Amino acid sequence: MLTTDRLGGFFFYYYGEQAYKFAGVLSGSNEVVIGHLSRNGDLGYDAVAELTFAAGPEYDLRVMLKGTTASVAVGVEDSTGTMVYNEVVGHGFTSVVVDGDFGLRTVDGSSSFDALTIRTDDPAATSHFSVAAPTVIATERNGGGQNFNELVTLAFTFSKDVSASLDKLDLTLVNDSTATPVDLAPVAEPIWDAGTNTATWNFTGAVIDFGFHTATLGAAGITDSAGDPLDGDGDGTGGDDFVVTEVNGKPLLVAIPGDLDLDGAVTVDIPQPFPLPALPGDAQLLLPNIGISSGALWADGDFDGDGAVTVNIPQPFPNSPLPGDAQILLANLGMSVVVSTPDAAALFADSSSPSESLMTSVEDVSRPLRGERVYEPERAAMLNVDPRPMELRPRRKASTEEVDLAIRLVTDDRVDRGEHDRLAVDRHAGRLGAAWDDALLAVVEDRQDR
Repeated sequence: MLTTDRLGGFFFYYYGEQAYKFAGVLSGSNEVVIGHLSRNGDLGYDAVAELTFAAGPEYDLRVMLKGTTASVAVGVEDSTGTMVYNEVVGHGFTSVVVDGDFGLRTVDGSSSFDALTIRTDDPAATSHFSVAAPTVIATERNGGGQNFNELVTLAFTFSKDVSASLDKLDLTLVNDSTATPVDLAPVAEPIWDAGTNTATWNFTGAVIDFGFHTATLGAAGITDSAGDPLDGDGDGTGGDDFVVTEVNGKPLLVAIPGDLDLDGAVTVDIPQPFPLPALPGDAQLLLPNIGISSGALWADGDFDGDGAVTVNIPQPFPNSPLPGDAQILLANLGMSVVVSTPDAAALFADSSSPSESLMTSVEDVSRPLRGERVYEPERAAMLNVDPRPMELRPRRKASTEEVDLAIRLVTDDRVDRGEHDRLAVDRHAGRLGAAWDDALLAVVEDRQDR
């Protein structure tokens, strides 16, 4: 839509300020003109036609260029509100008009343009203008919350409106730790925020297990109002997916509670090649933060989201304390989102105890025990112990007594020798729970040696 107080319109075949052609409206005389800029700098009108119908003060101008000809039509709304274009004037030049640059122009006055739409079937024209495909400019998980042990929502902010094309299945989610796609059929359609061009997927109804995940927005199903597909990799060309493996610098991990550093495992320490010392694991990272009473984050050791890092949470008598962050971590020590090996699964499949099943979403990844004993099957049956290596034995949740004892071990509280002896027996019998990973048991052995 064009408004002008003199000459305003569209220029084409532009090769400099002294060489171009134009088509526009002379508002003072209510005329439509096609012309050119002569060598002496004067405007020359090649074709002029007076409008015989009311069209101003705003003009919907359509200029058509084809070969050596230019034509102008002016649009007028009919009684139904539909824009009807009336051909007004045309002119044939001696050279092609679809060459050089083009744009909008005002001469000896001022003009305003509400919108400019360009349509062409000439691939060469793309070098003169660029229509940006939609991109993703921001991603947010769980509304910015610190609950890394679950994936509740994912929000994607786009560079332009793509809401008309969006469908919940435009997003795919894969658990990379188990190589399993997440079924998103039960979830609701994404919620669109028109003010920010943000689409939010809420995963209520979907089953999302612990593990590292990859989220992918499919370009084939996401387009803007002009039909331009998503530019997922931001290279300026639409048609490629947007792939997410981390959000705001954090991995897209549904973490086991206690995995403070979000590396996929709950550890005491992380062994390094000799002679390097072990790196601090989740337990060591949490210990200095015990006692923070407010403002604590997951990275500090706040796994239950109460803003504090606690050992336990006192309750009114006679109720027992609720487990605090330290107990949550210790209950999951040794657990990892790494998938167990096929050999381990085969071993369990041949187990004489069918009720024992391999926890395929976790495995023990800590260092081997000193003096670890693996019994022959006959000897194991005689002693009523599990013949398999520690890392292949079934897991169970730790008892309250085991958790309390572990807390005292890690926090240097006194533990009597009888408890040490009981731990040693239980360890070799394979009766220890998920609270006891190899590194923690090594701490027990080290203290026995003192």
